[in-house]
Amino acid sequence: MTNNHLNLKLNIRTQMPLRHFPFWAGMLFFAIYLLVLPSGVSSVDELALLTAADNMVQHHRADINLLAWSAGQENAPGTWGDDGTFRLTFGKWLIWLYVPLMGLAHLAPGLNPLQLGLLTNGVLLAVITALIAWALIRRGLLPRPVLTSTLLFGGLALFFKFDGETPPPLWLHPTDFGLPVQLYLLLPPAILLLVVGGNLYFGWRGQKTMPVWLMSLLAVWLTGQFLFGAGHFSAQKTTPADTAVFSALASAPAADALWISLPADADRLEFSAWWLGNRRARQNATILPADADAVTQIPLPATDSLWLYERALAPADPPRPAETRLAAQAFPLAENWLPESGKLSRNALFPQTLPEISAAVPFDGGIALEKFAVTAQAISAGDVLGVRLQWRMSDTPSVPLVAFVHLLGADGALAVQQDKLLFDPEFSAQFPPDEARWRGYGLQLPAELPPGDYLLVVGVYRQTDGVRLSRADGSPDDFLYLTTISVK
Repeated sequence: MTNNHLNLKLNIRTQMPLRHFPFWAGMLFFAIYLLVLPSGVSSVDELALLTAADNMVQHHRADINLLAWSAGQENAPGTWGDDGTFRLTFGKWLIWLYVPLMGLAHLAPGLNPLQLGLLTNGVLLAVITALIAWALIRRGLLPRPVLTSTLLFGGLALFFKFDGETPPPLWLHPTDFGLPVQLYLLLPPAILLLVVGGNLYFGWRGQKTMPVWLMSLLAVWLTGQFLFGAGHFSAQKTTPADTAVFSALASAPAADALWISLPADADRLEFSAWWLGNRRARQNATILPADADAVTQIPLPATDSLWLYERALAPADPPRPAETRLAAQAFPLAENWLPESGKLSRNALFPQTLPEISAAVPFDGGIALEKFAVTAQAISAGDVLGVRLQWRMSDTPSVPLVAFVHLLGADGALAVQQDKLLFDPEFSAQFPPDEARWRGYGLQLPAELPPGDYLLVVGVYRQTDGVRLSRADGSPDDFLYLTTISVK
């Protein structure tokens, strides 16, 4: 009885008209997934997983760098770390599924890490579909129920994956020639789908199909053509400002952090996905929220240098929350205005608890220096000296004011300086009267600076004509000596 039952099951299994049906079923849904692969992520959770996988590849830690929060998700799935990163606490095992393809994207120039990460879902769909078909065959189901069940599972999986909120397929974008689609993105997955569908159809009818090894090679080649085309298409959206940022960060140490500030009306989810797919910078990138209170709550990263990229910013625009915060809590080193709007600045970071020294020195125009702090009294040539000044105004000046910090040699020769805009009447609400404001200055000492004692002095001048403000405490000077810095 048992032998007859076993023989019956074996006979049923051999009734499958298409040899290697699980392979062809999985390949069918992989081809369909590739054809409808979206141009971006469909959810914040998906973006968080891809970002965590990308950071695992580059920085060996699974954090999402505020991307979930910046995209508008207030209750992001994770916890804050002491280093200012946001640790992912959900689906950690899923991260490792995305890591191999994300790593491949960083090894092969021209590939798009975002598209390769999204392709992981297609690979998983193909594998699970093939396993289901194999399991149904092993259970002894007839060919038609196996075919129906397999197609039903794959179809439902695609339906739930590509719902109404999913971005359109990558190839569905008008061209400069008036065509409704990008043909070089449409043809590879379309050819793959036609070849797989043809083999599945004719093989089911008992006709000969392509060898599995040949179909696998063709699928890999067509997928590669599609992915390189996707990388080329995404790179076309790079603005000159973004190109300048990529170039500047290429030589920056990997330990440096990067904050990116967008306009208030920008789609942060869309930009986060684009940045993840196109950047080749090694720095941890944080896409900042536009809300000032939210920016204030973000911990400063545990690094010596923090870059700030203010995208789509013009010189006439008011300061954004990130710049205002770093001006008070960090030590700006340099800034560079980029072509077609945008600014990239570099800031030094030191411990926030610096000893403060009272000054209480007024200048003409109702502005006074109340306190100051320095990061070190002794410093080596080539290092950064951080200076923090606390200003207070009793009135609202009518012209822009610039505060300068100079490091002078014993002979009065200027060794290094930094001038920063302190007050602008157009944005007077950001510095109201009778309120104290801290401003940080980062002095990058030249590597060839001779050892010795240097004088640290500060002052204020009008931006319109460069005339310094005199001190209002009876001193004939138009500057204030703060302290002596010893350079080793």
